[in-house]
Amino acid sequence: MILEMSRVSLIMAKSAQAKALDALATANLFHVNAQENYNDSIAKLHHQLSRAEIMLRYLPDLPGEPITTRTVDITKLQDDIERMYQQREELDKQQKHYLQQIEQYAIWGDFSVEDLHDLQARGYFIRLYKVDARTYQSLSSQENTNLFLCKVLKGIHYIALYSESEEHFPALESLELPPMSVGKMRNAVHDIAKSIQDRNNDLINLNKDRTYLEQHISRLEESIRFEKTVANVEDYEELAVLHGFVPTEDLLVLKDYAKKHGWALHIQEAITGDEDADAEIPTKIKPGFFGKFSQPILDALEFTPGYQEIDISNVMTFFFAIFFSMIVGDAAYGSIFLLLSLFGITKLKMANKPVTPLLPYVAFMSALTVMWGILTDSWFGFSLAQHVPLFASLKNDWLGEDSNLQLLSFTIGITHLTIAHLWALGIKLKSNIKAVPSEIGQLMMLFGFFILIVNMLIGPNTFVGAVPSWNVQMIIIGLVLRLLFGEQQANVNLGAGFVNGLKGAFANVLGAVGNFSDTLSYIRLYAVGLAGFSIASSFNELALSSPVFMTPLILIFAHTLNLVLGILGVLVHAVRLNSLEFSGHIGLVWSGVPYEPFKAKNAFVESDRTTK
Repeated sequence: MILEMSRVSLIMAKSAQAKALDALATANLFHVNAQENYNDSIAKLHHQLSRAEIMLRYLPDLPGEPITTRTVDITKLQDDIERMYQQREELDKQQKHYLQQIEQYAIWGDFSVEDLHDLQARGYFIRLYKVDARTYQSLSSQENTNLFLCKVLKGIHYIALYSESEEHFPALESLELPPMSVGKMRNAVHDIAKSIQDRNNDLINLNKDRTYLEQHISRLEESIRFEKTVANVEDYEELAVLHGFVPTEDLLVLKDYAKKHGWALHIQEAITGDEDADAEIPTKIKPGFFGKFSQPILDALEFTPGYQEIDISNVMTFFFAIFFSMIVGDAAYGSIFLLLSLFGITKLKMANKPVTPLLPYVAFMSALTVMWGILTDSWFGFSLAQHVPLFASLKNDWLGEDSNLQLLSFTIGITHLTIAHLWALGIKLKSNIKAVPSEIGQLMMLFGFFILIVNMLIGPNTFVGAVPSWNVQMIIIGLVLRLLFGEQQANVNLGAGFVNGLKGAFANVLGAVGNFSDTLSYIRLYAVGLAGFSIASSFNELALSSPVFMTPLILIFAHTLNLVLGILGVLVHAVRLNSLEFSGHIGLVWSGVPYEPFKAKNAFVESDRTTK
């Protein structure tokens, strides 16, 4: 559930502001109003943070040494990293230049550039040209032309012309002489490669202190958060005031802190009625017993409901597990996930570390996947029922028909969306009873479209039956209810609500079409599962028809790929059905601000140059 928040103004002595903020950070309760404040101090910290992050990227991606009592000069460390990196980049640039020169001039042979310059100083000129066969024949047929053919490659003639006068050369574009001979450039490339390796070794040596640099970055980030909070403090002569939010259930703890540190508190309800002000209220979720299992997924994807929205984690836990099992869809894959999750749980327990709820949830979803794979007889894309009597007795023949899997997908979909609208209806019964007919209309449209979809894609021979004569009328009545009652507000009279609904008629018609597409969207449970099975089966056939030594390689590659695609399918489709289709029908737009209590201390002092 979403915890109730209180709007709090914390009043402190201006002279003790820094000390008070440090104490407030220790409390880990006070969510500061979000304001984008920027000043010179924050700008300087951001500049330092940016440089430190760049220096960290310059280091090789290797683990550093653990932090000890050893003192590291962070400024010197960053200077050394930057110097070594820039030297390596410059050497790399030189090496590439020489390699380009070698590629361009090696075709003429390894001649001495110094000798050519010496000849030119004495009045003997040599030019290098690239010409086609026709031009070469023309030049070679001319009298008094000293021409040397060095190479012919793909119709291009690489030639050198000699003359005692610059005026006697043809009006063709010649190549400039290289800075040194090809042999010397090759030697230079070899020497530069050694220097680049030396710089790489220097960076590897500096990398031992990367943990200190990472700690420095963390301190800078914390100080930026601290300074942004300081910038939010309002000054009133000798007093300083900080506005924010605290969970109502934690007010007693905050009051004890205030009494201990000599602060004054002004507390009021979080909701003010002002739309902009209420949008700032943070959301703190206290998941229910089932919700705690799926909440880590929402947190990882940064999905936060608005303060006045609802927490769907309990329902999501149940349906996400169903979607997971149908999308992955293979008993062997489910067994792998199950073993990995059980291994993770066991390892954490043996280390006396807390087990995150996500691991037992993965184990539960994996067990469901194994059950689904047994019912559909899918083991790494193979069918084992014909070989193992036990699996044959557990296989469900009804699920072997594609049309039945499609029907099951749509049935799960209509159940999922019906729960959403019944939930929304219950909320409106308490807060805005005039809008209840709108939810009834939505349900009428949903079931009308469900009947149509099942008959269009599967046929009338299901539990749904043929399309009844009143189905279209039910959809139209549902649309009318949505038009008339969809915009009803608790503080607006009924007639004005009708007018507002009719004004949004076009949007409501599009919403009706959305009911159709949202119901149809659940076909993905069948389609993605089928795609995974088809990929596994195709690779199995390829592996079995390949040479014996290739078979295990193909199978390992194919099923590893399919496992990864299955995980991606879950992240895309199972998450979407909960966060978009279901959420959209319940009125959840994920507009929330996550509750992030102020806990940053002034961890970085500008004069500090070392980290211990």
